[in-house]
Amino acid sequence: MKKLLGIVVVGLLWLLPVDANACTYKDLSNEDTIKCESEEEYIKLYKELEINPYTKYLLPKNMTVKQAQKLIKEKIKEIKKNNLTEKKKRENEIIFECHVLAGNAKNTWSAKKIYNSCIKSEMD
Repeated sequence: MKKLLGIVVVGLLWLLPVDANACTYKDLSNEDTIKCESEEEYIKLYKELEINPYTKYLLPKNMTVKQAQKLIKEKIKEIKKNNLTEKKKRENEIIFECHVLAGNAKNTWSAKKIYNSCIKSEMD
């Protein structure tokens, strides 16, 4: 009975659908379902398109390898742009926090020291 129960449990686990949240070629055609979240995933797809001649069969219908490579390059540029804007936002937040800390100082000399040490510690 235990063996039968074990076989049933293993069988059910084997048949359960798994969403690996992987980035695939079919996601390139659908803007709503793109699962690639990092630049590395796009670079990996791009390199596979260059190296493996059979990846063209994995692309969506009516999409050539050149079109897929162009789309991947655009996505990489978009991710880089978003990363830069997020980095800039974080730097502005750090500067604001350091201004607030320095504003609570008793005099300008200590405010300058507090501000410089805050910027140095937060930006590293």
